[in-house]
Amino acid sequence: MYALINAHVEIILNSIDDNHVPQYDWLVANLNAGGAPEFQRRYKNFWRMNVIRPSPNYSAAYFALLNDQEQQHRNITELTNTLYQTPTNANGNSVQFTFATKLCHMFNRHSPIYDSMVADFFFFQEPNKKEPLPARIENLVRFHAFLTTEYERILQNNLLDQALEAFRQKFTPQSFTNEKIVDSLIWSYTSLLKRGALPARQVLYS
Repeated sequence: MYALINAHVEIILNSIDDNHVPQYDWLVANLNAGGAPEFQRRYKNFWRMNVIRPSPNYSAAYFALLNDQEQQHRNITELTNTLYQTPTNANGNSVQFTFATKLCHMFNRHSPIYDSMVADFFFFQEPNKKEPLPARIENLVRFHAFLTTEYERILQNNLLDQALEAFRQKFTPQSFTNEKIVDSLIWSYTSLLKRGALPARQVLYS
């Protein structure tokens, strides 16, 4: 799969929104302004937080965590459980693991990000909502641990070096770690496939 990303890196990079890199770099550069409405607006747009229609209380709880430096020492399980305590929106409480991982990533930009595209790339099935809450979170945290070790393996074994270099040459990112570039490549590649890149012969299996 990684060889396919390297082989199709040009079309993958061309599918990435022009604002992706500058918006991320802006968020990192302005992280100390996390309490400002403009920062929060751009954060929600970049991380697609608006899709869950977060309530004002949930937004306040989320950005309170982001702005509290002490939270950097909390693990992903603790952050996920803390966020669960505040109703997400009008539908009530929910496990928003993806936004917990994005929170962790802003504390440590080497930390992987979980979302449906990354899950699909690695054929991970999200836990059933009928499972007990602790079991659901444990399953998600276990997959996140896999992502951490897998991204380390990718970088140590130079499995995406061609694509990483092409990304840096095209976008000249200021704040992207290699792990964040891997995330962007996997997300964009999976998105391409979901939009029909295979039948359109934009991506060819070999």
